[in-house]
Amino acid sequence: MRLLLFCLFLLLPTLTLGQSACYLFVGGELGGNSSKIDSIIRPLLATFVAPLKQLPAAGISESKLASSCFYEVSLLSSENGLDLSIIDQRTPISLNGGAHSKLPFPDNVRHATLRILHKELSQPQKDQICRKYGELLVEECPQTQRLILVFREKRDSERESLSKEPRTILSSELESLFEELDSIEFLGVSKVMSGISFQQALGKTMNERGSNASLVISTDWEFQKQQTSMWKGVGFV
Repeated sequence: MRLLLFCLFLLLPTLTLGQSACYLFVGGELGGNSSKIDSIIRPLLATFVAPLKQLPAAGISESKLASSCFYEVSLLSSENGLDLSIIDQRTPISLNGGAHSKLPFPDNVRHATLRILHKELSQPQKDQICRKYGELLVEECPQTQRLILVFREKRDSERESLSKEPRTILSSELESLFEELDSIEFLGVSKVMSGISFQQALGKTMNERGSNASLVISTDWEFQKQQTSMWKGVGFV
């Protein structure tokens, strides 16, 4: 019993350190967005790294800071994008690194922070980050393409009728191909009307289907006059 209590006593500082909350300091070029930046970085570190606590309203003394754990984030903006770095002092989980992002604000803050976390943390945490933010970390996380096959429709009902059968055959062949690729989740086939608003309509369709990728196919027909009274239709994809 005494041996057990002695072992627990030795482990107590480690357990306390692992459960203690740390401070977060954010500095650098904030451009008047300090609150917004803090609201992005703080929950990410609290979720994947360690619990955080707010600074006292009266501030913190130098002696108190010298015995406290904290993470310090620094931001530097330029024409080439955002450079973000994180260092730590006396923290339960070490986090020291930097990352670059070319995304616009505020996505660049989240992107750069997540890149550091993915690089510095353990594999289980990397997997957790990728499950939640995989679409943002396209270079770090394996990407699954949630793909839809899109046929551009024309307003000519006769041509659309002629396209129905070859489109069905093509869709079936492509679906068989997609099923063999682990990186693609095939969500099905959609039709989007051609025209000046095609890109907008395509984006709306992808959002409705929960897709992050699309394969757009246009089909057309060329009618050739025969010696008889019949016309011959030649399809193009």
